[in-house]
Amino acid sequence: MNARRLLTLVAVAGAVAMACVGSVAPAQAVVPGINGRIVVLGTELGASEFGHSNMYLLRLGAYGYFIQLTRGDSFDGNPAWSPDGTKIAFDSNRGTSGVMDHDIFVIRPDASGMRRLTSGTAIDLDPTWSPDGSKLAFGSFRTGYEQLWVMNADGSNPRQLTTQPGADRHAAWSPDGKKIAFDSNRTGNFEIYTMSSDGTSVRRLTTNKVTDARPAWSPDGRWIVFQSELARRGGRDLYLVRPDGTAPQQLSESDDGTDWAASPDWQSVTSVERCQTSGTILADKIRMFEQRDVICALAGNDDVKAGGGRDVVDGGPGNDRLDGGPGNDTLRGGRGNDTLIGGPGADTLSCGPGRDTAIADKRDHVAGDCETVLRK
Repeated sequence: MNARRLLTLVAVAGAVAMACVGSVAPAQAVVPGINGRIVVLGTELGASEFGHSNMYLLRLGAYGYFIQLTRGDSFDGNPAWSPDGTKIAFDSNRGTSGVMDHDIFVIRPDASGMRRLTSGTAIDLDPTWSPDGSKLAFGSFRTGYEQLWVMNADGSNPRQLTTQPGADRHAAWSPDGKKIAFDSNRTGNFEIYTMSSDGTSVRRLTTNKVTDARPAWSPDGRWIVFQSELARRGGRDLYLVRPDGTAPQQLSESDDGTDWAASPDWQSVTSVERCQTSGTILADKIRMFEQRDVICALAGNDDVKAGGGRDVVDGGPGNDRLDGGPGNDTLRGGRGNDTLIGGPGADTLSCGPGRDTAIADKRDHVAGDCETVLRK
């Protein structure tokens, strides 16, 4: 697995279409899906702990389908799917001492079986599952500042992993469960670190004088991707670094210097989903690399550029721009007014519903559902 399976999300304000959940809008976060299901947060009174936010489960491609997972005047956030898809961990201030006091909970995808795993007056937040589903790492303010802790999946045996002054955040397990990546400002600004899953063998990977945050492992464990302000101040791009600290490589560069590239959703080649790389209901900017990829951009006005392999690109609902790469690609516009542009290879362009434009050369096959066809 390499950078070709990386999805770069560029946040676009107001781009979320949440018609299927009625009055619950806008969504403030989207969690990578399990078998075509995603969790969104609907903020009824503002996107902060001082408002309240319940969680909803949507099924991609099934319009109008949703399950309200949580209810009440609480803030439920940072949902995380268990590896087997049977549970969702999250943090919440429901039943706590105040709006800023969060604990860790779990719930089933059918909204049943909610359980509180942590308690007390200290803030516990941002849970993440170990690859085998037996443990949860999370952030906690039990010592006065945010440190990383781990506990069994049933809430038993909590133990502290990090002890240095400063904030240690955003734990991310390696695919084999042996290491945890995280970001920390223990040296002044936030940098990327790794440690063994028992808290030993801490290693600093980045040495920049700007914020590096939110690490995520590639499925083969060879790369860690993270947000960084290294390229410019005021916005963030995505960078790759090896677990041994090899000099970071820049992956994304947004058009606007103030944009933030969100933490990516790495997808395994053995994924049970038909999409090796999935978009979100936001407006996504997706750039693929070499070899063959299957990309489902989903809803939103997406901008997708295929890589060097024989790629399959499904734009989904929204007004999309799909560009073929050097290989023999298949571009499917989906619903919306799409623009499909064939690349150097012998591409197949299928526009779908909407008033679409296909730009193709003589080697490309253009389906009859494209309203305007321009030959290069």
